[in-house]
Amino acid sequence: MSVKKKNLIAAIVNTVIVIATAFCLVTFFTKGGNGNMKSFGFVMFRYFTVDSNVFCALSSLCLLPCEYAAALNGKTRLPKWAQIFKLMGTVTVTLTMLVVIVFLLPMTGDFSGMYGGVNFYLHLAGPIMAVYSFCFLENDNMLDKAKGVIPVVPILIYGIVYFVMVIVIGPERGGWPDFYMFNMGGRWYIAVGAIAAVSLLISMGEFALNQRRFKNVRKS
Repeated sequence: MSVKKKNLIAAIVNTVIVIATAFCLVTFFTKGGNGNMKSFGFVMFRYFTVDSNVFCALSSLCLLPCEYAAALNGKTRLPKWAQIFKLMGTVTVTLTMLVVIVFLLPMTGDFSGMYGGVNFYLHLAGPIMAVYSFCFLENDNMLDKAKGVIPVVPILIYGIVYFVMVIVIGPERGGWPDFYMFNMGGRWYIAVGAIAAVSLLISMGEFALNQRRFKNVRKS
């Protein structure tokens, strides 16, 4: 695939990610959420699903100018910082997608709730587009292996906030309900360990796919 074509496809995918995420946010303000995210307005930002998709959309937006420029001249390279930012966004939405598939859907059995309405994009379509664009199209730079750990940081930050709001404060004192069911039986520590391990595996895996593609492109 030529450099121009690669960047054009990446730019189109990222444009869709930005527009679709914006549409989902507007929907929360006009119709409200559904499934495990039945909320209205700014309350939506307590959900990792929403936060991760917004984070990913911002990282996609940062890449757009360079990708459209490269689609025109075939020479513009993606900034390393923007590529790392996209890795962070991609890892967060990948975690969202996997938690729904592996945990929330089997626990609730609520397929329409998990994938109905805007949740289809937030839980599945958006993450798939992000993984495709980052792992197979946005590979202009050789990145240090240590960068593969960086995406875990925003996930840990959200985890700390979730722990404080759900476990420390609790819904009876103005905190959040355990809408992700991570504290079933008081075993929140199992969820913490599992999420941390899975997040690291996702990050290193997507980092490796991106860098493998970078090496293949350089050889061609």
